[in-house]
Amino acid sequence: MLHIESVGITSFDLYRNVAAWISGFEALLEQALDDAAGAMTAADPSEWALSLIPDLDMARRYASIERWRRGVAEWRRWAVEVRALRSQVISDARAGRLLDWLAFADFSGHDFRQAVDFSAVDLPAGASFAAAQFLSDAWFSGARFGGPANFRKARFAGTGLFEDCWFEGHADFTDARFAKSVRFTSSVAMRGMSARNASFGKDAWLRSCQFFGPVDYAQARFAGEAGFGNCYYGCSVDFSEADFGDNAGFEYAIFSDKADFEHASFGRHARFQQSRFSKPPRFKAARFFGTCHFDDAMIPVLERPVAAGIDKIERWLRES
Repeated sequence: MLHIESVGITSFDLYRNVAAWISGFEALLEQALDDAAGAMTAADPSEWALSLIPDLDMARRYASIERWRRGVAEWRRWAVEVRALRSQVISDARAGRLLDWLAFADFSGHDFRQAVDFSAVDLPAGASFAAAQFLSDAWFSGARFGGPANFRKARFAGTGLFEDCWFEGHADFTDARFAKSVRFTSSVAMRGMSARNASFGKDAWLRSCQFFGPVDYAQARFAGEAGFGNCYYGCSVDFSEADFGDNAGFEYAIFSDKADFEHASFGRHARFQQSRFSKPPRFKAARFFGTCHFDDAMIPVLERPVAAGIDKIERWLRES
């Protein structure tokens, strides 16, 4: 069991105390620390920390992969330990940040050659799958990301399942590529989600999701159906220049802030029935190649300055 003494401990000592957490790669981490210690006499004290970054990142990445290879049971034991440690350092912001860095699961650039199952897995400080390649199906349904979820430039050759996920940090799928269908149904993103310039080769289902941070799907491309219906959008939404090749569904959605669909292209049916907009949505230069449905949608009327001025004068005249 790993213990962190968070009172009066320096960041440098903390690195040494938790070296064992990089299981199987202590030597690599210790060498990085020794090299960095020799640089601590530099004029800029931050230089020694910067010299650590490449080796520490590599050690953490190897440890994450090795821990996963040991099986789900081992991973869950480790996640429980991380959660327990968090409660010990909750009053020490510096120790907490270090703990989050160490517990961040790093699979960036890794090739998953077989189907991978992260269903219901706890990633207590978040995870990076940036530029990872999933050569078969990837199952993340019910996974809990306790910090950022980085899937930037990830490649999914098989089906992607992210149903009922909990994203405590920002969920980033910028430039991701999905060759087959993907489902995020009923997931919660506390700090929003980005899939800017992402490509969806088949259907993408995000129905009944809750987004409490900004949502950015600008320039995303959907070859199949795109289901965003019955979602709650707590912050701004950006679908500008998005290309919907098939049906696009936003029915029963709640938009609590700005909603931008400028220059978006709707290749088939665009459905916004009974959706609710808190602010006038932007559809400037949007193209609709099929039918568009706004039946019973609630859209605020955009108040023009001239009309508002005339109305003000008329009220003044009536009251005079």
